[in-house]
Amino acid sequence: MKMKNHRLTWLKDIFILFCLIGFFFFFALGNRPLASPDEARYSEIPREMLVSGDFITPHLNGINYFEKPPLLYWAQTLSFKIGGFNEWAARTPTALFALLGCLITYCLGRYIYTRQTGLMAAGILASSLLYFSMAHVLTIDMMLSCILTASLSCLLFALNLPPSQKKQLVFCYGFYLFTGLAVLTKGLVGVLLPGAILFSWLLLLNRWKQLKNLSLFTGILLFTVIIIPWHYLVQIQHPEFFNFYIIEQQFLRFFTLSAGRYQPAWFFLVIILAGFFPWTVFLVQALSSSLKKVLKNKKKYSNELFLLLWAGIVFLFFSASKSKLIPYILPVFPPLSLLIAHYLSSHQKSRGASLLLSLLSFILLVAIYIASKKYFVASEAKITVLFLGVVLVIGTLISYIYLNRDLKRAYGVILSWAIIFNLTLVTLTPHIGSTSIKPLIMKIKTHAKPHDRVVSYHHYYQDMPFYLNRLITIVDWDNELSFGMAHQHAEELSMSSAAFWPLWTGPQTIYLVMNKRDFDKLSKLHTFYVIDQDESDALITNHPLKVEH
Repeated sequence: MKMKNHRLTWLKDIFILFCLIGFFFFFALGNRPLASPDEARYSEIPREMLVSGDFITPHLNGINYFEKPPLLYWAQTLSFKIGGFNEWAARTPTALFALLGCLITYCLGRYIYTRQTGLMAAGILASSLLYFSMAHVLTIDMMLSCILTASLSCLLFALNLPPSQKKQLVFCYGFYLFTGLAVLTKGLVGVLLPGAILFSWLLLLNRWKQLKNLSLFTGILLFTVIIIPWHYLVQIQHPEFFNFYIIEQQFLRFFTLSAGRYQPAWFFLVIILAGFFPWTVFLVQALSSSLKKVLKNKKKYSNELFLLLWAGIVFLFFSASKSKLIPYILPVFPPLSLLIAHYLSSHQKSRGASLLLSLLSFILLVAIYIASKKYFVASEAKITVLFLGVVLVIGTLISYIYLNRDLKRAYGVILSWAIIFNLTLVTLTPHIGSTSIKPLIMKIKTHAKPHDRVVSYHHYYQDMPFYLNRLITIVDWDNELSFGMAHQHAEELSMSSAAFWPLWTGPQTIYLVMNKRDFDKLSKLHTFYVIDQDESDALITNHPLKVEH
């Protein structure tokens, strides 16, 4: 009976978390156009997979695109198949993986600590500023974070269970399964990080004997079966794949400045401190508390050691890379959430937390004020910004009172206003300067016939093919498509301006999107009929539009 009740509490907790965090992440998910380039790119590739039926070779505007493995694309195709080609369906897999990451964090926290710690960790992770924000943005990194969390959680379960148990074997294979899926999500990093964490943990504890309990032979076989088929099929179809995907995209991106994404070594430290708001106030104390325990008796506190290695190795790995983007650091958030939750559940007070929260809230309040002056013009947006500031001020004041009395109550207060703050924040995103040209694209969709040509000039507006549901011609631009263009015949999809302008005077109707600088310069040389324009781009055609009566 006791075992049955125990199992029911697990199911009850997971169901409640699924509903609450699910609402939190899916709220206003489709309230804005796809951001370009990332969201548009990761929507267009799976759209082309569905249209062409080719699920092996990724294509971006018809051009072979080998920068990333296919698992996110496959998840996107399923979402589009069910929900159609729209923003909500495009972002659903990301929100779902963010939700699953929170549920896995709860399970791990409950298993190695207590039910309370697991619940608190899920709440901390879901309400932290960066994790919540990225749950609403289509990128590969949230999927990677979720799958790495599943992989490393399975590993920690397996390391804690007796080797004779059937459950231990299941978690062993779960580790290899999810590690393989991590490779199919973002390449070699999917196996390097779990491998480095496991190796470091075994080394520091001198527990090499536990390797024999991890079903190495059959586990590696399972891992190989997962990762080999796609890589093999792409390689035999495209012999140039290996050098570009492995050498250039994996090694050169890490060790050189080829990707053009350099940031200083301390970059991710700042991102963590800002992105973990409002829980940043407990981060130093939580890390310090866990580190003291590990230094005192690392064998007794082997789980804390594992979590510290998890967060530390991921942080050091991405900090050492020459290519840095904000979402890369997402995989450190689950272990840090667990360490903070454990600290809060085992301490009554936290010295300095109230002052630090006040300071961070003040900085954020100033940032909101500056952003409101720069981005938010509409009156309804300004009212929302004002409400956002009120939530931040009142929430901080109430938290200040409880932080000096009872950390568990302070947790509840901070979680409550963090949820309101984040939900309010996401309603403001449509008012922030958009990188999409969807309004112009919709004008093309209204007028263009199937035999007309649609052109992106001197730039690739990545949301054009997705919203038009057709491929376009790109003039005088290659960038991330340069490799694919060099290895396939794509004259209709990519051409020089010298080849393009003679077509402009021909009989075929052409719809052209270009930036205003090019428009001002070229309108003196060619005949343009303006259909519409925004602050930075213009939509033109080479023949007057026929007015239909």
